[in-house]
Amino acid sequence: YSSDHRPDSLWYDGFPKQFINGFLLYKQGDYESSEHVFNAFVENEKSDSLKSFGYYWLAMIQSQHDNPVKAIEVIDLSIALYETYYYVYHRGRFNYQNGDLKQAIKDYTKAIKLDPEFSESYTWRGIARLYRGQINNACLDIYEGANRGSNEAYGLLTQYCQRTR
Repeated sequence: YSSDHRPDSLWYDGFPKQFINGFLLYKQGDYESSEHVFNAFVENEKSDSLKSFGYYWLAMIQSQHDNPVKAIEVIDLSIALYETYYYVYHRGRFNYQNGDLKQAIKDYTKAIKLDPEFSESYTWRGIARLYRGQINNACLDIYEGANRGSNEAYGLLTQYCQRTR
């Protein structure tokens, strides 16, 4: 499976059947069943790497339930087992969802340190900075996100950053 734990690069080979079932239920929008499957998965899984990925999906389910506080608690379990830029980036998204922009910016900054090529960390740090009124720094981040391929950043540049360039 993908070593960076990005769900868009999932390869099913090597994943336990229970994990795949939880993932497919999530993708179908059956969050309650998916949560049940992933809870059983993390309880029984021996591999910290796979267990952390199960916690990641449990955090995503909490986010779908509009419960960012619980999502943060669960993603922290994932990060404690296996810290990746993608998990830290998502903790930033959950903190953003929870209205804690200062902590979200810290998370995005850490995700950038873990993987400086991941464009979404720059883009979302820029968005959080926009909401904090840090326009110049926000636009620098959004520009960096666009340079690294973030489609979302391109629209933000034209909408918010024309005067700062």
